[in-house]
Amino acid sequence: MAKPYIVERNGKVYVRIPYKDAEGKWKQKWQKADSRSHAQRLIGDLLDQRETLGGESLVNKDTFNEYLDGWLNQAARDWHTQAALSSGCFSSFFTAAVTSAV
Repeated sequence: MAKPYIVERNGKVYVRIPYKDAEGKWKQKWQKADSRSHAQRLIGDLLDQRETLGGESLVNKDTFNEYLDGWLNQAARDWHTQAALSSGCFSSFFTAAVTSAV
């Protein structure tokens, strides 16, 4: 993904965030900043957010319920994988609970 950068227009400061949407098309999001130093902090925050959530945080248009269902399904897959790899006494319990929930 392309890196966000600072743009000044008409005396105002913005952070421009280029990204690819779900269809692979380049889009951009503009976010207003109070100053150049504020814009630098926004860039750091946005990069952290993008690293944590991926590009989906900029393009996701699901309803809250759809987003939560997707998140829960991913969490269940993660827990199932973790339970299958662990050799603890609860691994079969977690596998059965997660498999029945999905």
